[in-house]
Amino acid sequence: MSKRTEIIRLAIEYIKMYSFPELSYDYIAKKLNISKAAIHYYFKNKKDLGIAVCDYFEENLRQQLSDFIENPEKSAWEFIHERTRNFNSDEICPIVSIQSDLNQYDEDLRLKIIELVNLEYDVYVKILSRKLDDKTSAKYAQIHLSALKGAQLYSRTISKPFFITVFNYIENEINELNKGEPI
Repeated sequence: MSKRTEIIRLAIEYIKMYSFPELSYDYIAKKLNISKAAIHYYFKNKKDLGIAVCDYFEENLRQQLSDFIENPEKSAWEFIHERTRNFNSDEICPIVSIQSDLNQYDEDLRLKIIELVNLEYDVYVKILSRKLDDKTSAKYAQIHLSALKGAQLYSRTISKPFFITVFNYIENEINELNKGEPI
């Protein structure tokens, strides 16, 4: 793995636990045992790192969509499961984390985050649209994504199993919608 990718992945791990504004080059340097100058070699400033994190997720989302198009037997539930399987109970989706501080960023990073969030939504709508009409797909995408992401915040904040409850509910809902066929 390249040093650039290591920095991005460490930033993502931090963002899942805390927030992007709290992330410092000092933290990254200490964790990776490199100098801050080495980080600046890859990312001139924190905005550039934020944009790289968004690019990383965009590429991941595009790969997932391509995988779902090539494998129509995969269900929408598998998309949700793949997107959430790497979170511990005290972590939240890094896209939600970086998105929650949207007003703190300069315009370039704000626009990149908005582009990322739109892509995540559009990918899920496309996956649902394989079996549902466009209007129904959009409705379920809005409900599922907002419920899952909100549940993560509630679970972390008050230590109740909101996420597990919503996660299981969405799994059952998708199973009922598809009536034995993958959505």
